[in-house]
Amino acid sequence: MSETELISVKVQWEPEEYPDLSWMKTDLEDGKIIDSWRYTQEEYDTNPKQVQQWIDEDHQRLREFGSSWCMMGCYAEAQVKITVNPDYETTDTIRSYGLWGIESDSDANYKKEVEAEQLEDLKAELEKRGVDTTQFNHLTTEN
Repeated sequence: MSETELISVKVQWEPEEYPDLSWMKTDLEDGKIIDSWRYTQEEYDTNPKQVQQWIDEDHQRLREFGSSWCMMGCYAEAQVKITVNPDYETTDTIRSYGLWGIESDSDANYKKEVEAEQLEDLKAELEKRGVDTTQFNHLTTEN
């Protein structure tokens, strides 16, 4: 039977290569919402100035995409040493599933919550695979 040893744990943030930003687009024609994931016609009819302001802000943010902000993904990753026998050992990388579609300029507290959730998911996955996680918190680093 093989033995496992937790070597390192880290949180990773990566830019999302092909984000879906369609939720930020609203098509409005003659006071009628043609297509929108965010706003309803009822909302627009109730408070057209406010909804128009939000639509304008969304469209401005879309124009800024790629220059002042991007979408990111976050996951936690562990390196695990697996000793099969005294003459053979290997290292495996185990990752949490990750969360993507996070705006790069999101609030720092939200990002910390995401990181904590990813670490929690990774720890559960390691335990499910029989890896000793007693040193998990001690080995955790953030990138």
